[in-house]
Amino acid sequence: MKKCVIYLALLLFVFASCEKIEPEKTRRSLLIYIAANNSLSSYMQQSVDLIAKGYVPDENNRDEVLLVFTHSYNGEPTLYHYYSDRKEGVQREVLETFEDTFNSADIESFRRVRSIAEEYFPSAKHDLVLWSHASGWLPVGYYSSPEPYISVSQTNMGEYEEFEHIAVNQSFGADHNVEMDIIELAASLPDNYYNLVIFDCCLMGCVEVAYQFRNKCRYMIFSPTEILSSGFPYNTIIEKCFKQPDIQGYGGICLDYFNMYDTQTGVNRSATVSLVDCSLLEGLATLCKSIFDNNREAMASVNRGMIQKYYRYNKDFFFDMEDYISAFADSESLSKLHDALDKAVPVKYATDNFIGMPINKYSGLSIYIPKSSYPKLNAYYRNLDWNKATGLIL
Repeated sequence: MKKCVIYLALLLFVFASCEKIEPEKTRRSLLIYIAANNSLSSYMQQSVDLIAKGYVPDENNRDEVLLVFTHSYNGEPTLYHYYSDRKEGVQREVLETFEDTFNSADIESFRRVRSIAEEYFPSAKHDLVLWSHASGWLPVGYYSSPEPYISVSQTNMGEYEEFEHIAVNQSFGADHNVEMDIIELAASLPDNYYNLVIFDCCLMGCVEVAYQFRNKCRYMIFSPTEILSSGFPYNTIIEKCFKQPDIQGYGGICLDYFNMYDTQTGVNRSATVSLVDCSLLEGLATLCKSIFDNNREAMASVNRGMIQKYYRYNKDFFFDMEDYISAFADSESLSKLHDALDKAVPVKYATDNFIGMPINKYSGLSIYIPKSSYPKLNAYYRNLDWNKATGLIL
């Protein structure tokens, strides 16, 4: 009887040993999502060329995967796997080509691309770059059609006409009048899925966007102002994503971006960029709730014209966060706020001017200053996680 038991145990061990064991996922994948089926189409190639000139993982490197989705005018929406061949150089492997009706600014389309990327390359760690038009936390279409109507001032615009392609009218993305709402975009992402999200698009560096995405990624890089068409320097930043995925490496990405523009002259010397540690945003929100609750009357009398702005064309939805709160909070609260912002935004750079707009104060995040003449906008704002946590608008 004892022999039979031993034999049966050995038999079970053999069968168990033959069972397929899935390898542990250790790879890091970086997906660059370029939604350029819009007025930015002609600028897409610049970024694509820079990607190929920078660090591209070797074809035999199973731990680093570079994926690039592109969609431009007259171009098929396609998901590529970039890899480096020692003999042939940088190669693009087509993973999926999408139908003509594919809309890159649709939430479901974005979800499809992410899903297909994961099917081809299941990864334990993920980074994401979102490249397109954008307008921060604003609801879809509001930037181009606000209420009441806000005219675009043409004063002194002649000098800046060549930069008009950066004017934005989207929450995120633009494709045949379709845009992604920020609340829906954040909801479409799994919690704690990304280590880093870079917004290579305008006006996304606001506390409202950061807080909406706080549970989706550990770090975020974005700009409180608009972004010039050159975007991020992909020839240098991709290697940092793979080789130094921490606060030092991501700070280096911010510095690379800043230096790219700070070394320019004239209006080309225009850039703001911030790195946010999302794990510290809850504490910032708790502090701000206390400050707002204790200063309702003073908040209502703030002179918006005296606060550092990050917008152009009278689109007054984006102001420096610390400068705004300093207009009504007491010194003790401001000291705590300064410390909380320094921790939550550990890296931030800004040129002295952005396309003629002076940058005299820079805390790294923008914020909305409520305005009673924007009732629809205020109603939308109440749906944002930031407002639910802080009660900026009651």
